[in-house]
Amino acid sequence: MVVTSAVDGLRILAFCDYFSSNPAGGSERAALELYSRLATQGATVQVITALLSPGQTVPRLPGVAVEVMPSIDLARSLGVQAGLSPVLFARLRWLAASFQPDVLHGHTLFFQGALAAAVLQRATGLPLLTTVQIAGLENLRQPMRALGRAYEQTAGRFIIGRSRQLIAVSPSVRAHLLTLGADPVRTHVIPNGVDLDRFGKVKRAAPEGPPLVAFVGRLIENKGPATLIDALLELRRQQVPFRARFYGEGPMREELVARSRPAAGSIEFAGQVADLAKRLAEADILVRPSLTEGLPLAILEAMASRVCVIATDIPGNRDLVQDAVNGLLVPIRDPQRLAAAIRSLIENPGRRAALAAAGYETAQKYSWDGIVDATAHLLGGLRRAEGAAA
Repeated sequence: MVVTSAVDGLRILAFCDYFSSNPAGGSERAALELYSRLATQGATVQVITALLSPGQTVPRLPGVAVEVMPSIDLARSLGVQAGLSPVLFARLRWLAASFQPDVLHGHTLFFQGALAAAVLQRATGLPLLTTVQIAGLENLRQPMRALGRAYEQTAGRFIIGRSRQLIAVSPSVRAHLLTLGADPVRTHVIPNGVDLDRFGKVKRAAPEGPPLVAFVGRLIENKGPATLIDALLELRRQQVPFRARFYGEGPMREELVARSRPAAGSIEFAGQVADLAKRLAEADILVRPSLTEGLPLAILEAMASRVCVIATDIPGNRDLVQDAVNGLLVPIRDPQRLAAAIRSLIENPGRRAALAAAGYETAQKYSWDGIVDATAHLLGGLRRAEGAAA
């Protein structure tokens, strides 16, 4: 018997500000996984994006076309992942007319693409599904916290109101969406996933020297890299042997390199890497000292790679990490407590291995296959509902 996918023949016009063959952050890695897998189920996907990072290239995927909008990168001036495309909103009707989509998908509430998708929905009546990745802004510094909340109360509520269905990537994100007026019936938890074959089957590297502490993510304030640098410098003062490697790029790189100079021999900035699974297989500890999260792919990928995780005790991270069960949780912006947590794992390899093994078991629940099927079901339901309404 031939089983037809819910999205077979579906034309999806998708908006994701950052979409490249080597994604720099978790939300765009999730989008790449999602759209490529929807295409294998028979969907035709047109992604509207803006390649803002130097050296990034357009993915070449069967069934997935990519339209790049000229944009201005605002990350350096704002300190957060953000961009602005002056031409995007002017071309919305042309995009819809040329592609003739059945449904719209906005990826991440704070991306301009999600706002563009909501504007297009209002103009055309096409059904919109929006995926939301952030579980709150309360830990951001001012003025970014106030600006973020103002955006949520205006553009965010508009996007939520125009969306036929909403995906929250974790229970914490769903709870936050409900505070913004989202309809509980239309707000579904479908988490981010992890490629268990890619990250779980790489052979762990043999230890070379002191334990390796890894950071994976954009070098921006809300990912907390400065807190990790300060914790590593504290370990250096305590004469605790370690190696540390930062994977990622961002506007804070020069500042972080300068800040790390007292321990320059132990701290490396590896930049954006294509073989992250192989690099994680070399790590002993992954630190995620972030201020905001939804359901972080870096943690999932580390867990799938049997790497012990230390993360900040915030919504999103708590949806994955249970303190002292499958990782460790520490307060935000507390390099002393973070240093103590790292030291405890460096000095107790047995505990580190036990937490990593528990994290590996956690990761097995987040296979992309089931997650994409759940998303396909929602998208297919939008097509059926639209047909019934017509």
